[in-house]
Amino acid sequence: MKARSWTMKTIGTIATTAALAATILAAPAHAHEAHLGEIIEFANNFCPRNTLPTDGRELKINENSGLFALLGTSYGGDGLRTFRLPLISKTDDSGKNITTCIVTLGIFPSRSR
Repeated sequence: MKARSWTMKTIGTIATTAALAATILAAPAHAHEAHLGEIIEFANNFCPRNTLPTDGRELKINENSGLFALLGTSYGGDGLRTFRLPLISKTDDSGKNITTCIVTLGIFPSRSR
């Protein structure tokens, strides 16, 4: 009887540990909550999820209305159907490219007073 109780307790502990590990591994790592339109530098050759490269590309307004509300046609586009992202290219001291990205899904920033 005692061995069975110990086994059930061990199984419960293992299940709890596995559930906790799965939660931690499944949760995305966030250093902070990104704001829509925020420009970030990323130490790799790609942009993270929910960002796009600042390569001047044209986006559809109806698919990116929040970002359009912030940028408008400051960087181009017709303002009716399209707008453009800023074109930013940077290099480090050794001449290697630094990836710059713009946040396309995040908190809509509020104005400071």
